[in-house]
Amino acid sequence: IGPIFRENMGTTSAVFISDPILMRQVFEMEGKYPKHFLPQPWTIFNEIHNCKRGLFFMDGEEWLQHRRLMNKHFLGKDVTSDLKFVHQEIVKYLIIRWKNYDGKEIIDLEHEFYRHSISFLIGSLMGSSYISSINCYEMDVEKLASIFYSIFATTAHLNGKPIKLMAKLSAPGWIKFETAVHSSLEACYEVVDKMMKNRSEDGLLDKLLNENLPINTVVAIVVDLILAAGDTTAVTSQWSLYLLSGHKEVQNALINGEINVKNVVKEALRMYPPAIFISRMMPEDTNLSGYILSQGEMVLLSLYSAGRNNDIYPSANSFKPERWIRTDGKGYEGVVDRRAYLPFAMGARACIGKYLALTQLHYTLSEVVSEFDLELQEEVDMILRLVPVPSKPIRIKIRSKK
Repeated sequence: IGPIFRENMGTTSAVFISDPILMRQVFEMEGKYPKHFLPQPWTIFNEIHNCKRGLFFMDGEEWLQHRRLMNKHFLGKDVTSDLKFVHQEIVKYLIIRWKNYDGKEIIDLEHEFYRHSISFLIGSLMGSSYISSINCYEMDVEKLASIFYSIFATTAHLNGKPIKLMAKLSAPGWIKFETAVHSSLEACYEVVDKMMKNRSEDGLLDKLLNENLPINTVVAIVVDLILAAGDTTAVTSQWSLYLLSGHKEVQNALINGEINVKNVVKEALRMYPPAIFISRMMPEDTNLSGYILSQGEMVLLSLYSAGRNNDIYPSANSFKPERWIRTDGKGYEGVVDRRAYLPFAMGARACIGKYLALTQLHYTLSEVVSEFDLELQEEVDMILRLVPVPSKPIRIKIRSKK
């Protein structure tokens, strides 16, 4: 299989691309209103229940208007500096919680990072008032973390199945998914209502409300942000800690300042991108370096394949954060073509939560490595689902340095 190929997928076909130049060309040709593929279980659920959803589910002019408003607040240069105190306190809260595991394995690392990612996003939305009332949200965070896993597990279980028929017949697999989504949305609406009443001016929620958007639109946007953060950042955090705990020399290099935490995060995102594929629908018939793509055809950009390509990243299956040390030019020491690195996509529909996600990863990993020695208990394989998940629970033993 080459860097671009077409594959039939039942009633439709998709073009898979792993060449960095071609991937970037797709983003350049995505048009004014980039469209991406939506998981069918979610679109059917939204239709059946007439459910208003956030930015991820919007298209066309509606998407563009809301995206421009959100860009201003979520991708502005001050977004993370304005919330620095909030973010640092949330990470401190995690460290205090993990002190209970000193000399032991962290129990259910996946759940711990779901909790942390949800807390981090709620804090970003609420602002400094979250820190003074963080204990009041403890049960909400716990509930959301428990429910969210079931959404993504049940969505993955429906992959490749006749979902419309299953929904029509109320098949058990559909009912499980539907129940999980209902529970998640209900829990999100409850916590958002609470956040609305307790928000502070430095939070992103207040900034969105000041844009005079309808309340139900703001709620839909915020609910989807919470849902998105739960899975993607939590999974990346797990893989990052997995890689660090298996490489004591990298932990030491981080402590000694020989490498930067940004190098570690880049390498983790290369090896385990939170989205295995990024999808786009071509807005018109397109000639992509001699390959003809039809209007409306689904294109899947394979970040995982690109990230594991030895021609782009020598020793691609090895964890080498030092490959991301800058050279004198614009490149990196161990990266042949940096254009292949697209964990948050690019263009108008790139990840809206990119800066928040990176801030969470940088702060969290820096503090965890500073506070604890990490020791991996056993290696795991990766399973490709909606996101790359470990084949079994990641087991890490921690020992406090202080």
